[in-house]
Amino acid sequence: MFFNEEIFGIVFINQMAIGIIGNLLLLYILIFSRDYKGKPIDLILIHLSIINILLLLFKGISRTLTLFGIMHFLKDIGCKIMVYLDRVFRILSFINVCLLSSFQAITISSNSSVCVMLKAKAIKYIIPFFILSWILTLLTEAITPIYMIILINSSSFMNSWNWGYCVFSIQATNAFNIILWKAFHDVVWFGLTICNSVYIIFIMQSHHKRVLHIHSTSFFPGISPEIKATKTVMILVSSFIFFHLVSFICFLITMSSSRLTSSRMMHISAFMTGCFPTLCPFVLITSISKVSRTHFSE
Repeated sequence: MFFNEEIFGIVFINQMAIGIIGNLLLLYILIFSRDYKGKPIDLILIHLSIINILLLLFKGISRTLTLFGIMHFLKDIGCKIMVYLDRVFRILSFINVCLLSSFQAITISSNSSVCVMLKAKAIKYIIPFFILSWILTLLTEAITPIYMIILINSSSFMNSWNWGYCVFSIQATNAFNIILWKAFHDVVWFGLTICNSVYIIFIMQSHHKRVLHIHSTSFFPGISPEIKATKTVMILVSSFIFFHLVSFICFLITMSSSRLTSSRMMHISAFMTGCFPTLCPFVLITSISKVSRTHFSE
């Protein structure tokens, strides 16, 4: 059992290191690189990279130390803070990916007066939206630490949901209702992201049909920078949906499994949650390197 936990610990260390290095490199390219021409959507990507770093850092450090046998380094207050921040950055990741898909959906929409107005307002309100999302997330997740208790021994798995270093007591009053509310909160952002993705796919399909017609009558075929950027966004959104769905399935299995299987599935669920912030910067860096001065939006 200890050997298995050591392996998981090494995996989390590598995931955290690779993800943080990748996001720092992406931040450097977006902020300081002279070969890259910035666009309004870069604000969203910079914010997403910062959230990715924080999510990987807090999730990775706490789980790694626990898996290597340092079980009580957090104490009770540390346990509450780590789970609270883990939840905050996870929700902010949901919100940011939803915003990214929404912004790109608006960007590639038709150039009607309504769409032009939406594009102008979207750019104007990006930073205020960031501030509002941080405030609301910090406030709505403030109740989570109340029901968290430090994991003392293996019996703590009984009547509790395990975070590895802490447990969420399901015997606490209204705890189950809070979990349902938070799950609904996650589903809302997840659903909005899927709706944006479906809309983007519809727009890209329409664009593809127009391009086929143009190619049949033109000697200068080409793909607009917006469509190239949209494909990159779709790769990010698709990977986000996939990794979090797998993580959620593992979480459901954890709730109904034996203690040993539950522990392993919990680690797999946490690993899958960390896959998106690890993969995200490399997808974007690859896209930027393939197309000089990539235009994510006009």
